[in-house]
Amino acid sequence: MAAITLPQPEIVLDGLAMPEAPRWYGGAFYFSDIWSGRVLRLGPDGGLYTVAEFPGRHASGLGFLPNGDLLTVLMDERLVMRSSGGKSVVHADLRPLTRFHINDMVVDGQGRAYVSQPGFDMWAETIEPRTTDIILIEPDGRARIAASGLHSPNGLAISPDGSTLFVAESSAGCISTFAIAADGLLSGHSVFAQLPDGGIPDGICLDDSGGVWVGVPVSLARLDGHGLGVRRIVAGGGVTHTVPVSAGHRALACVFGGAGRRSLHICTADVVRPDQALAARAGRIERVDIDFRGAGLP
Repeated sequence: MAAITLPQPEIVLDGLAMPEAPRWYGGAFYFSDIWSGRVLRLGPDGGLYTVAEFPGRHASGLGFLPNGDLLTVLMDERLVMRSSGGKSVVHADLRPLTRFHINDMVVDGQGRAYVSQPGFDMWAETIEPRTTDIILIEPDGRARIAASGLHSPNGLAISPDGSTLFVAESSAGCISTFAIAADGLLSGHSVFAQLPDGGIPDGICLDDSGGVWVGVPVSLARLDGHGLGVRRIVAGGGVTHTVPVSAGHRALACVFGGAGRRSLHICTADVVRPDQALAARAGRIERVDIDFRGAGLP
């Protein structure tokens, strides 16, 4: 059966450098504008507010601790920051456990954070992908390796019952899963779905019917292109729905939010290199209402 193409999303916010890590928390939409080093909140009143700012740094993955404190990944410094009351402090230093940039993050209901990393220098002239790790940060900031042997782990999501971690393995072109143990460590690495058409997965989120929604910014056939939009993928690799995004834009990540978590919010950008993206300021937040309800985290 052919995939259903959903309506073109509406553009709810424009003029961003590179929006990423969309989160729905406390009735509002949060995201990071990576290259500008800011974490922003789009309130129900349509107002845009700066929640945390890290000048000259690259802010990526986001999550919230049980008490509401914000956690933010600083990619190049390999730090996770904790922000509250307008102040930010180091929550975890991941430099002893990582060699290159860190990237996305999901925080579970206990305050444990899982952090992904590409495993190579993204801006090197010659990229040599190698397997790498997912890092687990305990609520008190202690960090350790949760799982190894992944191919550029990127977007992360946790099932509604907290038992399964979903991972977008960008270099392998697949969505994988791990069982989450009581101590937070991961086991049972398996492939949930291989992306068709050479799609390279980025940010992901889950729905209440067992589907994974994944931003596909580029494909192996067109690394300089603008990808395949957002796709809903089920176990085994079937694509049931696609969401087209703005022409000339790449779908980087998505999350469910709004009333009943029935609106899919999508981060898109035309270019991704820092200097080009800061000059263009063409990053967008796009949104479409759909007949699925978001589930799990983020």
